[in-house]
Amino acid sequence: MGLIRIGRASAGDDGVDFAKLREDGFTVHCMVERAAIVALADRPVTTGEMVSAFDACRDRVEAIVAEKLKRGELEAGMIVVEFKDVRRG
Repeated sequence: MGLIRIGRASAGDDGVDFAKLREDGFTVHCMVERAAIVALADRPVTTGEMVSAFDACRDRVEAIVAEKLKRGELEAGMIVVEFKDVRRG
């Protein structure tokens, strides 16, 4: 099942939140932990740089989200991308 980008990503102290829409109309809320973004950026990232750092690696993050969704790792309507997910692949 495909996922469609909706809305804009927003940053907070803990990471970046964004949403995807499944083909069946279900909204999947996603959160990328700060540690995962820093690992993908391969440099320190301030809160002000969080969304731009996320945008630079968004394709990779979205691939991780899709895989976690396929494995049924949806909890309370949310997928969380953690540091360990980034280091796996």
